[in-house]
Amino acid sequence: MAKIRNKILIIALAVFIGLSAVPASAATNGTYPKLIIDSYIVEGDALVPGSTSTITINILNTNNTRSVRNVRLSFSDSTNEIIPVDTASAFFSYIEIGEICTWEFEVYAVETSEDKPHTLNITMEYEDTRSNVLQSEDVIIVDVVQPVKLSYTQPDFPQKVTEGDTFSFSMDLMNTGKTDIYNALLTFDIENITSGSSLLVGTVKEGGTEEAKTNFRVDTEITGDSAGTITLTYEDSRGREYEESFEISTFIQKKAIVVSQTEDDTSETLAEDLKKWKIAFYACGGLSVILLITVIVTIIRCRKIKSEYEMKL
Repeated sequence: MAKIRNKILIIALAVFIGLSAVPASAATNGTYPKLIIDSYIVEGDALVPGSTSTITINILNTNNTRSVRNVRLSFSDSTNEIIPVDTASAFFSYIEIGEICTWEFEVYAVETSEDKPHTLNITMEYEDTRSNVLQSEDVIIVDVVQPVKLSYTQPDFPQKVTEGDTFSFSMDLMNTGKTDIYNALLTFDIENITSGSSLLVGTVKEGGTEEAKTNFRVDTEITGDSAGTITLTYEDSRGREYEESFEISTFIQKKAIVVSQTEDDTSETLAEDLKKWKIAFYACGGLSVILLITVIVTIIRCRKIKSEYEMKL
């Protein structure tokens, strides 16, 4: 009889030990409770490097017949770029059957956090009503978005232009942030001044500078004040669009008219030139006559003097 009693005790003990060794995964059959992440919310939808955000996680007890107690929650980031502000863990004394508990905590994203989704590992350790120690693990995805920082020089637009002329335009775009900027585009809408209407600069690398350069043509037969808008659009690594506008103005001045000589003007010019040549010709002729007379008079005088000298001999 004693032997039979001992065998029963041994079998009962083995069954108890076997039940205690059943892993937490057995919760699916209702034997053990199991905790899962039912939902979570990240403040602002994403973390911004250099700032803090609040993450709210709802923990659900999936078992319909068994509650849990002594619940210890913790999280970790394998990149160490998302760190807790106060603590990375929490404690709940009890979670009822089918109940949801809410864990809310603050995290800080370091300034050099990589611009991409980060995986936070959530560990849940707890006990059932029989003091069996159980564990569940889950993950949540937290997006880290580096802020876009685009600087630029003032548009190089002249204060005065001339109708019908063509002039150049330039503007430097400088990426001072920690992530690339994509699809940078300038769109022009300026009165009486035409161009290709838009200029695609494209990608501006982190820490890089790109020059936006194009040409404008001023309409003809239009003068006076001209104003318009230059719109700059670009995207971040998540495809979110940004837009900035610049008001510009200039003055369109009349083109100088070059007057060409007419046939009458040409005739008058030729007549004036001919008159001048005639005066010069007559002056030269008069001088020639005077010179000839002077020579003749001199010759006659010389002959007369010679004759008087011969007569005296």
